[in-house]
Amino acid sequence: MNTIKLGANQGFIEINLGDTVDWQNQGTVSIQSGNYYVRNAEIWITLDEIIWLYEQLQEAYKTLKGNIIFTNSDGTLHFTLQFNSFGQINLEGSFQEFPSQENNKLKFEFMIDQSHLPTTLLAMKPIVEAYIQ
Repeated sequence: MNTIKLGANQGFIEINLGDTVDWQNQGTVSIQSGNYYVRNAEIWITLDEIIWLYEQLQEAYKTLKGNIIFTNSDGTLHFTLQFNSFGQINLEGSFQEFPSQENNKLKFEFMIDQSHLPTTLLAMKPIVEAYIQ
């Protein structure tokens, strides 16, 4: 299974894409922020979005600074990664399973350590390596 995970334990976003990755992917997302969570909600994400996120994470990990703003094509998942000089990353965002229903949205914010990024990048590499140079 192709899984992209940012964070660990009580603060993470995990996107599961299944065994095959195509240009337009239906997968699931799980988000844990303290005691609040979404488990295995349906999400659509394109290969271009995955490649863009991978390249942005690689660059930010090299410099340990910057901001990454991610939104999938249908706008159900949005998050910002903000790197600080102490090796921490503030991850803040929202998930709305049905964009037409404004009253059902999870807003989340948690800190992750930059030491989690190599594992994330390693998991993303086989997904994107055939499409990037």
